[in-house]
Amino acid sequence: VEASPMLTWTHSEPFSVLAQGEYFRMVVSEIKEKQGPEEAITINSPVMLKNYLTTHSLQYPFDAPELKKGVSYAWQVQKITNGVIINKTEAWSFILRKKPI
Repeated sequence: VEASPMLTWTHSEPFSVLAQGEYFRMVVSEIKEKQGPEEAITINSPVMLKNYLTTHSLQYPFDAPELKKGVSYAWQVQKITNGVIINKTEAWSFILRKKPI
């Protein structure tokens, strides 16, 4: 069974107030040893990048690279204006649990 977590976030303004050239993007990156979530998002290559979010929750896409069990991942939502990050959430983390034997 492929793991596909639901990632949920909130922000204070409605999606309808986005100006032209503005959108929300979700980034998921693997957290390497001795890294925090923020550092992982900033430095590591994303395992998944989803542009033009229009909802406050996203099921990890089945067509994205498979997430590995027991590995820590960081995720963040970023507000993009004309290709530049102008705002972002804190970076959160999650681990896909290994099934007990």
